[in-house]
Amino acid sequence: MRGVLRSAGLLLVLGFAWPILAADPPTKTPPREKLVPAGELTGKLTKIEGHFLTLQVTTLQPSLNPRSAPRQVMQTIELEMVEDVKVRLLNPPPAFDDKGQVKKYTAKELAELKGPDKRLPGFTGAVADLRPNQTVSVSLVRPAVPAKPPSKKDKDALPPEMPKPKVAMVVIVAEAVANPR
Repeated sequence: MRGVLRSAGLLLVLGFAWPILAADPPTKTPPREKLVPAGELTGKLTKIEGHFLTLQVTTLQPSLNPRSAPRQVMQTIELEMVEDVKVRLLNPPPAFDDKGQVKKYTAKELAELKGPDKRLPGFTGAVADLRPNQTVSVSLVRPAVPAKPPSKKDKDALPPEMPKPKVAMVVIVAEAVANPR
């Protein structure tokens, strides 16, 4: 009788444990690639579509004549954003009271608007806050390229191509100015 009860108990435990043991092992997520800073750009946001934004940047081009001043050149640059891009507002969003007057934030409200990471500039924002004709500053990152010393047989080989930088953070510096027409 004891043998029958032990066998039944073992079968019962295995019956409950079998689905747990037969389940697929948890899949490991691939490690995220290490990103390193690649610079900053400031310009006018002209277009945003999905994970891409187009920025119009003004640069100074030196003149060949030392007596003439450098001239300004407008460049349009299309950049890809990383998946978890951070959007920040340089100034807090305006708040209004019941009468429609602009309300001044308290220190506690400003700290709350700043978000959990106090090291980042400005106040938290979202990708939905990005609109054409805003002045923005973007922080660029690129995948880290391991620095390997060239071997003797690879002396004539070309260095690896640098990957295109991506946007890690967008800071909205100034809102779009309404068309005066």
